[in-house]
Amino acid sequence: MKRLVYMVFILIMFGFTLSPLMAQINYSDFENDFQAFSDAIASSLPFNAAVGLQWSDAYIGNFPHFGVGATLGATFIPWDAAKDVANEFGIDFSSLYPGLVENLGMPLPAWCVEGRIGGLGFPFDIGVKIGYLPKDAAVLLPKDMTFDYLLVGADFRYGILEDSVATPALSVGVGVNYMSGTVTYKGVTGGNQIINTGIAGTLNYLRLTDPDVTFFWRALSIDVKAQLSKNLLFITPYIGAAASYSVYAEAGGGLSSSVQHSDNSGGPWTDLDSTQISQLESTLGADVSGTDITVTSAANGWGLRAFGGVAFNLLIIKIDLHAMYNILNSALGFSVNVRAQL
Repeated sequence: MKRLVYMVFILIMFGFTLSPLMAQINYSDFENDFQAFSDAIASSLPFNAAVGLQWSDAYIGNFPHFGVGATLGATFIPWDAAKDVANEFGIDFSSLYPGLVENLGMPLPAWCVEGRIGGLGFPFDIGVKIGYLPKDAAVLLPKDMTFDYLLVGADFRYGILEDSVATPALSVGVGVNYMSGTVTYKGVTGGNQIINTGIAGTLNYLRLTDPDVTFFWRALSIDVKAQLSKNLLFITPYIGAAASYSVYAEAGGGLSSSVQHSDNSGGPWTDLDSTQISQLESTLGADVSGTDITVTSAANGWGLRAFGGVAFNLLIIKIDLHAMYNILNSALGFSVNVRAQL
């Protein structure tokens, strides 16, 4: 079962085929494509980190009320930001999801187990969540892919109104979320890749030996939200709004392998020294080492979202269908939560 869950969500995000890269890449294209892609991911990270702990009940009640469950979901990065880097690296989304990514965007998954418990004395509840996939879980993935993932968070909600015949439940809350991840595709570039830097002299060309394609991200955000809900026999509809502040959010991507340089696209090739690495970084605006070349973006500030959904109440089991809308960039997010709640 664990293997199935991992594979389903890896395929949702990374369910596309990769064709070999072109033999020579112009650095300006490489940088522009990864920059747009990294900007889009960085600004979307607080939205994605909000997946989980969004239960249908605005307030679950004082202790001994509690619940435990799991959430699987995804948010979508606008396709316009992803399509250029996809084309640059021969990534074919349309073969598996015709029309999906073009209309909704590229899915960025999130999953977690979570729990919530009612407070004592005052009308509040507290929730915690964690989602994790270590790199050594690569045995669960295709042999040419490694993926690690971490999502942790907690929140505090104060019940302003209790659900009654005359009123819905109303709460306000504050929480903190942290997420990080890396995905690497190995052996898919079709051999050595040559990057034309446009720098005259011995740094004019860089050669990467059968490089891996890597994407990475991390974010820490503070979340404030308000929510209304109403229990109606076997269903609980709910709506709410939230604002997230990114303490930091960064994302990037690039190629990883040994990096050598030459003034000729045919070589001879020489390893980079520290002075040349510094020159490349200052000129190209990228992170360069003897083993990779990557482009990173950061996005701090506020994000706004509206959310809502409905839970189906089956005795102590609740099945919660949740949707989110990113007010600033019109991106969507969806999740399913299944929990036991008393």
